[in-house]
Amino acid sequence: MDGNDSGFLDLLYNAAVEPKLWVPVMEQLADMMGGNSAWLSRLSVADGTGSGVLARVDPAYPARYQAYYAGLNPFSNAPDPRAYMRTWKPRITTDDQWLPKADLMGGEYYNDFLAPQDAHSFAMIRLAAQDLDVCAITVNRGAKHGAFDAAQLGRAERLHPHLIRAFKLTEAFAMAGVTSDGMAAALDQAPFAIFLIDDSGRLRRTNRGADRLIAGRQGLCASGGRLSAVRAEAGRELDALIARAASRDAAVRTGGSMVLRSATGGRLSVTVAPIHSEQVAVFDHRPSVMVCVTDPDLSATISEDRARSLFGLTPAEARVAMALMGGGTARHVAEGLGVSLHTVRHHLQSIFEKTGAARQSELLTLLTRAAGPLN
Repeated sequence: MDGNDSGFLDLLYNAAVEPKLWVPVMEQLADMMGGNSAWLSRLSVADGTGSGVLARVDPAYPARYQAYYAGLNPFSNAPDPRAYMRTWKPRITTDDQWLPKADLMGGEYYNDFLAPQDAHSFAMIRLAAQDLDVCAITVNRGAKHGAFDAAQLGRAERLHPHLIRAFKLTEAFAMAGVTSDGMAAALDQAPFAIFLIDDSGRLRRTNRGADRLIAGRQGLCASGGRLSAVRAEAGRELDALIARAASRDAAVRTGGSMVLRSATGGRLSVTVAPIHSEQVAVFDHRPSVMVCVTDPDLSATISEDRARSLFGLTPAEARVAMALMGGGTARHVAEGLGVSLHTVRHHLQSIFEKTGAARQSELLTLLTRAAGPLN
């Protein structure tokens, strides 16, 4: 990770609680990818309509899009929306992977809507999906620059898990009414556990969900006033995430996520993100870290259902995929599910075919992107 990536991630994770920062996030992302503009959108694949946040885009264009061009958008109108969503995956695509450039340039959508904005080539970074709506960041390049090259798309791939993670944090906080204005009062209303800690892991503030997790020792505990994990190995992983997120070195400071096993055998999905003290009034001026944890039972249920709907997995395959995501080997999964190792390997092969993953590490990356830390 270079210095530019580190500075970008620092800004990105602060956008989780300061939504107005998504504009400079997209401006920086466009610059890093050699683009000239970008937009964060939520669009329906049934008719192309939706809304978005613009970066370096003429503010007159969204109204024109909604009024007429939404229905002409070849990237957001699926002939069979339900079938399309069953195969949807959180990946990065370019316009020429959808249709030949000549076909795009021959249409009204390009000539009357895109070309006047100097939007010639696009990289569409998928973030999340719900029902028939897809959320994505689209980075545009002008005609004189041509298509995105492998290095630019490679940078987007490296940043993709972080973009998904920060976006889902933003969505979760927005639904809970948590922003930097009045955050202290809003934290307790959040439907997930939130820990605010300093660079040593010492607890500064917890909400009710966090207090319940600590009291029940559901994978996490408070030891000497510091946030830790009940299990030693997981505790070391959590400490490392906190240390990175709280680092004073911009080249090191970044967010991350992990999966914990709760005392009852469920899963805790944990996201650790750096926060700038001066942007959130509840914090003081030491390095600050936010740790968000989903409800273990809810996380397990939704993650399995989401894996089935996104990749067409059978119930048995989804159970194997979720068990692997929880950190187990194929042998451990077989023992935990009470099936043979041969059965697990058979399911795993089918999962690879349906998801397009070639190995277990790729599968875990894909599932993490799909489920995210805040499912």
